[in-house]
Order: sequence, then C-alpha cells, then structure tokens
Amino acid sequence: MLYRWRKLTVGLKFVLFYEFCRLLTDTYSKCKDSKHRCLVINKAGFVIMHNDFLSADIASESLEYVHITEKEKHMAEDLINKKYMVKKQCRNLNQLKLETFFEFQLPPEGVDMLDNGESCKRYQLSHVDGSNIFLGMLLSTFNRIPL
Repeated sequence: MLYRWRKLTVGLKFVLFYEFCRLLTDTYSKCKDSKHRCLVINKAGFVIMHNDFLSADIASESLEYVHITEKEKHMAEDLINKKYMVKKQCRNLNQLKLETFFEFQLPPEGVDMLDNGESCKRYQLSHVDGSNIFLGMLLSTFNRIPL
C-alpha cells in the first residue's frame, strides 16, 4: 500500500511541477523564446524550476538540491559581488561543525541587469510577494553550467 502512495505522490509532484512550469511560461512569454531562460529559486538559492529541468532526458536526482551557484554561476557571482546574495554561517550542533548558506537581500524592486551591456551579467531577479521564492530571467548568451 505504501508503494502505491509513493507512486501517487511522485506522480502528483510531476504533474504539479509540469503545470507550474507551463503556467510560468504562459504568464511570462519571454520564457518560451530561445533568447531567454527562466528560473525560480527559493530564499536560500536552491533552484525550484529551470528551463533545463523540462528536458526529457533529465533524471529526477538532477532536480534536487541544485543551487544557483552551481546552475547559474555567473549570475550567482554577480549577486554575491553586489551583496544581493549574502553568505552566512550557522552551527550544526548535531554534527558539531559550521555550515554555510546563502540568503537573498534584494531591493523591493528586484534586480534588473538585462540591459547593462555586460554579456555575462544579463539577468533579472524579483521576489514573489507573499512567498519565499524569486523569479529570474537570463539572456541565453549568459554562460551556464549544464546538468
């Protein structure tokens, strides 16, 4: 019985993920064109949705715990340099070690670097009101790391 529930849960997650991606690309038409890529990240910088996640040959393991610093390295570096993404530390008392994490500190209007002229730093990032997620858009010329 548990196996059936697990399959149902995975199935629902896939359907919801697919519908979320479709809703996002339908709402933001630039996400559909070949010049732009869209992504959704949480407040810690983990990628929730990326255009690459819609590829038919991607494994489900490749979708979990993908961080913006891995997936869109140049964007992350620019956000860190501009102090919009701040590295912090906390103590893990169970393992007795310091752990590093990131936290976003965007201005209320978000960050718009799409028209700044530097080819490897062209992106937009905005907070989604009432949530802990951020919507981002990058020009396709922006260098990226494949999964």
